[in-house]
This record gives sequence, structure tokens and C-alpha cells, in this order.
Amino acid sequence: NPDQKKAVAERLGALLADPATSLATKQFVCEQLLLVGTDAHVPTLVKMLGDPKTAEMARQALQGIPGDASLQALREALASQKGRALAGVINSLGIRRDAASAAALAQRLGDADAEVAAAAVEALGRIATPQAAQALMAATAPAGAEAALFDARLRAAERLAAGPDPKAALDLYAKLLAG
Repeated sequence: NPDQKKAVAERLGALLADPATSLATKQFVCEQLLLVGTDAHVPTLVKMLGDPKTAEMARQALQGIPGDASLQALREALASQKGRALAGVINSLGIRRDAASAAALAQRLGDADAEVAAAAVEALGRIATPQAAQALMAATAPAGAEAALFDARLRAAERLAAGPDPKAALDLYAKLLAG
């Protein structure tokens, strides 16, 4: 029932915004927002990204809320997050297959933090646009991450082959075979 779903979402949003709400309750609410969350919840979740205690649960909720507002919030979080939290944001953008973030993610391929660089490789492999594939082909894998980079390149080629640009997939396969 759409009306009941909306009412539940509003009550969950009020709980999430209440500073007296416990951490365990916020975790539960974020899990429920995966089912009923809307753009209206994004501002509260963005605030939660700034707190290390709630950043992960907020990121996961943003990942699951459909629409442009949650994607834009994740893109903006690329500039404010660090370390494991940044890797999580990058993973979320990859899971959402957000082509608009491909250029920003490509800049993270050479990140000094190995976890962040690995997340960027994985995300670009999932996004699998010609731009993402090109960035993956230009990337140099850090020691021990060669297989992950090859896997991401191959995944990008497979997705390109199944999509609207099979020519880009052929070019990528040829480069992979030549390497």
C-alpha cells in the first residue's frame, strides 16, 4: 500500500533525525530505508556520513535509495570521505553503476590508500562504460593487485559486449589479449 509505505517512511525519517535515537535504532532504520527510503531521507543520511559511528549505515542506505538525489549525495561524498569510508562510497557508486562518477573514480585508481584504489578498480569494472574501460586500461595495478585489475577489465568488456556498444568491447578484448 503506497500510503502506508509513505507513512512508515516518514516515521522512520523522524526517528533517524532525532538526536536522542540510539545507534542500534539508527542502524535498524537505515536497513528499513533500503525498502521504503526516498529522496526526503537523503539530507539526514548525508549528515550521518560525517559521523564515523553512522557513516557506514548511512552510505548503505543511500546506496539502496533509488533516484538521483542519493546518487548525487554519494558523488559528493567522494570529496569528504577518507580511507575505508571512501572505499565504501566508491563501492556504492560501482554497485549503482553510476556512469556520471566514472571520471572521479578514475582519479582514485592511483590513490595511495590501496583499499581506495582497489575499490575504484572494482567500481569502474562494474560501471563498464567506454570511459570506465579506458581508465582501467590505462591504470597500473599495484603489486599484488594485477588479478583484480585484469578481472575488472574483463568484467567491463563483458558488460560492454552485452550493451549498446559492442565495438568498444571488441577493442577492449583485443587490448586484453595483446597484453
